[in-house]
Amino acid sequence: MLLLMSCATKKQALDVPALVPQDTIKPTIVDNKDNGIEVKSDTAILVPQVSLAPQIQESEQRNNLPKMDVSDIAGKHIYGHINMGDVIMQLPEYKQVIHKMDSLQLYLAEQYKAMQVEYQTKQQELDSDTTLLPMVREMKESELQSLVDRIKYFLSYSEQQLVEERNRLLSPIYQKIQTVIKETGDELKLLYVFDNSYLLVSSENSIDITPIVINRMLQK
Repeated sequence: MLLLMSCATKKQALDVPALVPQDTIKPTIVDNKDNGIEVKSDTAILVPQVSLAPQIQESEQRNNLPKMDVSDIAGKHIYGHINMGDVIMQLPEYKQVIHKMDSLQLYLAEQYKAMQVEYQTKQQELDSDTTLLPMVREMKESELQSLVDRIKYFLSYSEQQLVEERNRLLSPIYQKIQTVIKETGDELKLLYVFDNSYLLVSSENSIDITPIVINRMLQK
């Protein structure tokens, strides 16, 4: 029996925060407390920003990996360990995820900018028009407040959408890696395979199966 050991829950594993760091886009909406309209200057939309993996050709990657004959080392180790980050960053599928996330991030940023411009334009028009009747001014202020509420909702919704889309795209990749890890562990007759992210102590009884898994993933 092979067990892939990790201190993270299944849901946390799919989130992959270490592989997909977050960057922040700050809004520049003008505060207007006099009209009861205020957007905090530190309000931000958290955008998962995925850094491109090193541009390594698959053939070059295979040549640089240690050569391991599974049949020669089968049964010689009780435990195994793997660097999941190294594995996923070498996969073509991961680079496709990066491209899709970058495109979605750019789209949301453009929509956000458009809403900012709309707010600033309407706010400036309201401030510059001194001939408005009190009732009309109140209506326009109410419209501005509604726009502020929509912007705040958009910030929250965008962050949620980015995280959900990232997890949706990464989930099948991780399932594929899990399958290869299990196959490799079974061939090597390992009892446990640990993720390097949570490995505190290693010994000669633990073998690094990272290069084996990377080669097998690249060949699929």
